[in-house]
Amino acid sequence: MSFISFAKGMLGLRNASLGFVAGAFALAIPALAQAATVIPTSYDMPNGQTSGTFDFFDDSYSGSGDTTVAGAALSGGLGQLTDGVFAPSSWYDPYDGTGAWVGWHTINPIITFNFEDVFDFTSISFQFDHAGGPVRAPVAVSVNGQEVAVDKPADFGPFTFVYDMAGISPTDTLSVELTSWSRPGKPDKWLMVGEVTFDGTLFNPVAVRSATQQVSAVPVPATGLLLLAGLGGFAALRRRAS
Repeated sequence: MSFISFAKGMLGLRNASLGFVAGAFALAIPALAQAATVIPTSYDMPNGQTSGTFDFFDDSYSGSGDTTVAGAALSGGLGQLTDGVFAPSSWYDPYDGTGAWVGWHTINPIITFNFEDVFDFTSISFQFDHAGGPVRAPVAVSVNGQEVAVDKPADFGPFTFVYDMAGISPTDTLSVELTSWSRPGKPDKWLMVGEVTFDGTLFNPVAVRSATQQVSAVPVPATGLLLLAGLGGFAALRRRAS
């Protein structure tokens, strides 16, 4: 057997060992749960505002605060933003302010969503209205201080914006700030939200740590020692031959 053939054999054994470690790691860690819809226990925010003709309030809000007063502080409850009802059309249909939209005109609302446990969130989906005229999509969404620009849709009407939560640590609280469309010297645009949904998995650091410890205890074939022993034997054979 040539030295090259022997070395290739040892490398093959090493690669097999690495595969063994990977397999052990996969077995030690429970199958990752698929991301699923996560329901908040409450959210806190300023109530929607009024145009003077129509009120875009969070009428069904269940917590404290006056839902009949524009911009009133709402806390400790749930309402239209998480009721599972998506607005079927833009804010003006029906043209009486009784639709599924909650809207703000002169403020950039900060909405704090609270959850029962710590979750590793994968995404947040927002239903916004980009009706044109006085109602436009927000220009940016910030989650726990990380701002992402919202691309203006090609068509007018309701649309879903998905915020990718990569890079945001597991948490039980999400602070969302919506920045409305505005230009100097121009009237502020209305910002309308129909629904907000969350996808993620329950975060369990104990399970992850335990799985890591199990993997560290898995015996791995000592390929390094085998390689050294093989090289030593090969050298001895060469000395005898000489």
